[in-house]
Amino acid sequence: MNTIKQCIIKIENDEEQNFPSILDVQAKDFFIGWFKNKMTILLLMIQSPIRGAGESMKKLSYFLDELHHHFMNSRLQGNHSKLFRWLKLFVSRYPAVSMHQRKTAVQLCKKLFNLYGLPMDADDVVLREGPLPFLKTANYNAK
Repeated sequence: MNTIKQCIIKIENDEEQNFPSILDVQAKDFFIGWFKNKMTILLLMIQSPIRGAGESMKKLSYFLDELHHHFMNSRLQGNHSKLFRWLKLFVSRYPAVSMHQRKTAVQLCKKLFNLYGLPMDADDVVLREGPLPFLKTANYNAK
């Protein structure tokens, strides 16, 4: 029996036994990876303001829109609209945001992780006053 036919039979058997199909598991893993990658970018920018991040912030705004409108149960969208609106406003004003706003953004990111069933320890996020030290002192003329 060829390999493709064996895979099809296995998938059919899994579906009959109410196990998630291979595609469902892969889609979930893909979503989790996509979500964590985008949230990591947002959290890194919250940690330390970076000038000239305009294009990245537009992409993060689109990401928040996608999460809210396409990857959230429609019954929950209204309950969490303020969370998404606040984060989008934060992203639009970045890097001209206060330390208090950055702390609030971290807490809202933690809520986002929880909404999607993923753990996040907000205590691990260290906020800095200015840009990261290596961004200020980088010497690109090294021999």
